[in-house]
Parts: sequence; structure tokens; C-alpha cells
Amino acid sequence: MAEEGCHWGLLAAKADALHGRNDSKDGYDVSWWCLNAKRTPEEVADLVTERPAFKDAVFQESVAQIEASFGAPDYVGPDGYAREKHPDRAPGDDVFEQARNSAYHVVSSVIAILKERLW
Repeated sequence: MAEEGCHWGLLAAKADALHGRNDSKDGYDVSWWCLNAKRTPEEVADLVTERPAFKDAVFQESVAQIEASFGAPDYVGPDGYAREKHPDRAPGDDVFEQARNSAYHVVSSVIAILKERLW
């Protein structure tokens, strides 16, 4: 499993980056972490919610920013994951689309769980 460092801090920083710049690496980082930190979206969300800063207003804004970046498979978040993971592939290619859809579904699941626990 992935390194378990400061989970909410990584997500907060990447949410801000996704919102403020156009770099596919940010979508890749959020996706990779959600796909690899634990086995299920519930376990990934647990890593975040066990931290006291989870209820901080700044982090709540970060959740909204990530949600906006992962609104559909072709949004900047999942698209960035696919572009970084498969730089030799393009939208429409099966491998690229599989990566994009995987990132979308897992990150969206994590965000949905975090939102339930926030509000």
C-alpha cells in the first residue's frame, strides 16, 4: 500500500493546485493516492477522516475543489491521471479510457464518502 503520510495535507495541496494551474500531474497524484493508499475507497477515506484537521473549513473547501476536478471521466483530474500514466496514449484509446474511468470512479467514491462524513 502507498505511504500513509499526511493524507489530508496532500489532498488539500493538490486540490489547490488542480484549481489553480493546468498540470496533469496534480490529477495523477490525487488519483494515484486514492487508488493505492488502501484497498477500498472506504479505507482511503478513513485515512483522511481520522485526522483532526479533516473538519477544518479549509479542508472542506479542498474536498469541493477535488470534486469539481473529478466531475466526469474527461475532467482535469481523471484525464491528468491517464495522461501521466499513459503518455503514449490518447483519449479514445482503450488503455487511456480505462485509466481515466478508474481514476474517476475511485476518487469520486472517496469524495462522496468524505462529503457524507463532513456534513
